[in-house]
Amino acid sequence: GQADATWPRGMTQGNVTLSSDAKGLYADFSLTTDQMQLVSSAAAAAGATYGQPEVLWKEPKLKTGGKIVYRIAEDRLQLDNFQATGQTVQLDNVKATIDNLTSTRRVQAVGTVRYDSAALATLLANYLGPEILVEGNRAITFQVAGNLSDPSGKLHWSQRLQASTEAAWASANAYGIPLGAGKIQGQLQGGQ
Repeated sequence: GQADATWPRGMTQGNVTLSSDAKGLYADFSLTTDQMQLVSSAAAAAGATYGQPEVLWKEPKLKTGGKIVYRIAEDRLQLDNFQATGQTVQLDNVKATIDNLTSTRRVQAVGTVRYDSAALATLLANYLGPEILVEGNRAITFQVAGNLSDPSGKLHWSQRLQASTEAAWASANAYGIPLGAGKIQGQLQGGQ
């Protein structure tokens, strides 16, 4: 059968300013996406088509901006001060670099995601069911590092990347059991 499919949709417009010199290529961008949605279709049986897409997350208006720089001599792509602001989510000062862009594509990224707790509750309910409710401090920090590609073709992406994240919540309820404040930290390393 076919695998699950998840994709974004919406209408985007804005400005992208491109420039270049002997050292690199530069793009400053400011974009607005109206009716941004993340949709998913469940896997279909062999020979069947995907069903009606299910909306997992929606954002009435999402504004994004930042600067992308490609340094030719270093073969480095850099994303500086990426911002995304909407009603339900905000990404603050995300910074990312991809070294060796034309070969191993070694990535390093850090940032903070701020969210609307009611929107997160809806998103979690789509994955975990309505029995899980979380009210948080509305911030998730993350770090990612590793190679995006594997020239040998033998390593799964989860074995090439290391990631860490931290989130906290003010209160939660799991299957009718009230839970107090807490913090969760997650790490991905060596495929685990």
